[in-house]
Amino acid sequence: MLNVIIDPYIHCPYLYYTLDKCEYTSPIVNNTPRYYSKESFKNKYDFCYTTNIDYEKKYDICFIVFPLLDIDPRHEPTRHRSTFPFLKKLTQSIRADKIIIFDNHDYAYVPEKKLLEDLKFNFILKRNFHCNFSYDNRIKPFHFLDCCGKIDSIFLLINRQKYKNITEEKNNKIWFSGSIYNHNDNIFNCYTSRKKIYKFIKKSKKIRFVSNMQHAEYLKNIGNYKYALSLMGCSSWGTRHFEILVQDTVLFSQRCDTTPDPKNHVFPFEEGDSFSEFNFFDSYEDLIKKYDILENDLEKYREVLKNQKLVIEKYYNYTNIKNYIFKLIS
Repeated sequence: MLNVIIDPYIHCPYLYYTLDKCEYTSPIVNNTPRYYSKESFKNKYDFCYTTNIDYEKKYDICFIVFPLLDIDPRHEPTRHRSTFPFLKKLTQSIRADKIIIFDNHDYAYVPEKKLLEDLKFNFILKRNFHCNFSYDNRIKPFHFLDCCGKIDSIFLLINRQKYKNITEEKNNKIWFSGSIYNHNDNIFNCYTSRKKIYKFIKKSKKIRFVSNMQHAEYLKNIGNYKYALSLMGCSSWGTRHFEILVQDTVLFSQRCDTTPDPKNHVFPFEEGDSFSEFNFFDSYEDLIKKYDILENDLEKYREVLKNQKLVIEKYYNYTNIKNYIFKLIS
């Protein structure tokens, strides 16, 4: 079987190993990949990418990684002018029996129907697939994607033994490091107010807030704490979640009242499997309540962390993800 991965922004190098080391291409769209020269990419992921798409070659499956809302003028009034023609030409010109698009955009939305109709594809595997949305039946939930960062966070989690910082005695405060901002999108009903919750966080003696730091140091620091905080950003499940899960640290993920709410995010778990209710909080008061329960009940803390580890071991590995992909597209 001859397959190809076309990943213009180098968001998901882990797919190379998931999909049996098929061809991996990163053509340039507007700019070069933000973080990687070919040499630094090779050092980080131990394989090389090409930059040219071979439109003459015949493939069985073409996998395309692309944040689909980038082609929609409602979301990208300028960028769509280059991204839409690129993606349209790519899907209509590549010679493949099947074309699968991995949509790794932050939002749960997809482009307008008229735009999708101009693309040639068999399935879209969507990162933020929400149960309160109605999608085309060719769009399937695919949680194992990210869209930013100096390292592919799925690759990081799958290879966590290399990046894990094992600390015997963890600090019992809640770790947080990240930007404090508001994000408002009136067109797509996506809002984030980190500044509001930060007013409470900065007063708490139970939370350790640190400004941005080097990525390696940042990862190491997460592992020094029993708990780590993921505040709502532009996405309902993103980079910081995966980075926290690497470190055997209990994840506290913020919920919110708008579209990106993580409670609507579809996880590809079998019946009976899930993250704990303690992994999510609805407000600052709910966060502190759950923190206090875990701090005062060692067995409950161990139970939540054990469940988190079991979910990671079972689902976040190349074999499971590969099987899930081919189940969705068969």
